[in-house]
Amino acid sequence: MEEEYQKRKEAERIEREKKERKLHERIKTEQKEERKRLEEEFKRETEAREKKQQEEKQKLDEMMKQMEKEMEEIMKKQQEELIRQKQEEARREAENAHLPWYELLYLAKKVGNWILELVNK
Repeated sequence: MEEEYQKRKEAERIEREKKERKLHERIKTEQKEERKRLEEEFKRETEAREKKQQEEKQKLDEMMKQMEKEMEEIMKKQQEELIRQKQEEARREAENAHLPWYELLYLAKKVGNWILELVNK
């Protein structure tokens, strides 16, 4: 009788250990799956964040290019206006002075030099 009791106790202990091992294995498996899920989620979030940053950077680059283009157009218009003003000024000077041809040639050269200075700036 004592022997049967010991066998039953031993069988219960073995069964309990089996259940504990199964529980341990299940917990371990669940932890691995959870870790894998979290890693994938982190990876997706990181990729989404990087993509968003890349898109924002691209938008900023495009805006900067557009601003540079606009500034170039403004500068070009300003140069053209300044050239036109200088030419008009030289024409008025020539008309008011009733200068001989060689002095008119000198003024034309002066206007040409102004234009070159403006273009080279």
